[in-house]
Amino acid sequence: MSTFLWSRAEPGTDWTPLDRAAGRESSALLRLWRGFMTARGFVAVVLLLLQAVVLALGQALQPIVVALTGGYLVVTLLTARFSLFQPPVRRFGTAWLSTIGVDLVVFSTLQLLQVGSINYTPLFALPVLMGAVLGTGAVGLGTTAMVTLLLLAHAGWYWLQQQAEPSARFVQAALTGTGLFVVALLAHELARRLMREEALAQSNRGAAQMHALVNDLVIETLSEGVLVVDAQGQVHAANPAADAILGQGLAQLALPFALSAHPAWAPLAAIARNTFARRTSQAREIPIAQAQGAPREVRVRTRLTRAAERGIDSLCVMFLQDLRELEARIRTEK
Repeated sequence: MSTFLWSRAEPGTDWTPLDRAAGRESSALLRLWRGFMTARGFVAVVLLLLQAVVLALGQALQPIVVALTGGYLVVTLLTARFSLFQPPVRRFGTAWLSTIGVDLVVFSTLQLLQVGSINYTPLFALPVLMGAVLGTGAVGLGTTAMVTLLLLAHAGWYWLQQQAEPSARFVQAALTGTGLFVVALLAHELARRLMREEALAQSNRGAAQMHALVNDLVIETLSEGVLVVDAQGQVHAANPAADAILGQGLAQLALPFALSAHPAWAPLAAIARNTFARRTSQAREIPIAQAQGAPREVRVRTRLTRAAERGIDSLCVMFLQDLRELEARIRTEK
């Protein structure tokens, strides 16, 4: 059955869906988590291939780097396969350590052991984005702060090793950290908006389902026949009383069906077209031919539903009353 009611709920102003999501699964965050797990696996494969490229160029390989990248690939695959993610990441606990924490350790070690001109700094964007999108605000900003401190520490370590002018590396680390903070804030805000839209969609879907159940119950128990017809003459809903009044096997037809599919219903189709053309309610008494016996006098009243704001067209609701049954009921009441 089609619904007769539409939810008028407006988007809320609650900006804390991530902080309230404990114990409630979010399909959006789960999809993002799977995307991040795929990205981590891709990065691990690239890092391992990079070591093969270094070897092909004739440069010396560091066994610890090869072991580190190979172990990182294994860990990312195992995490993606067996880790049970419950969004969002609310603290620096097991969920954070098994994903973001591992990335920080691996990328920091590669940065310290970097060979030649290879710079692993861009890789830190991955854990920053994971913390900002999959975690609460505190987790996102805390992860970004850790990355910034690691970059500054690396600049200080390089200065101690090389005794060179430190200002350039410190400035570069500070600028990179600032950019990562901006990225983290924007990513977290987008994640909050996504969660809010998902919560609103679930709320509207629940309200629509509730209205559908109520409307189905109401029209099923009405003594009046009810037909819901669109502007093209397609019937989208009908109750048992309408089937009994029309008497032409309406209940066996699959919805939606054309109201003009049966010649006996042509007057009803004409009333529906007239209702849409004039945009006003109609009321008539017409004979409806039956499969057996004489035609049945039926009182037909129509109403147009209000057009929804999101482009949903109006529908014509037709109410059918068997005049013989109505007269018999009036005599009984008298």
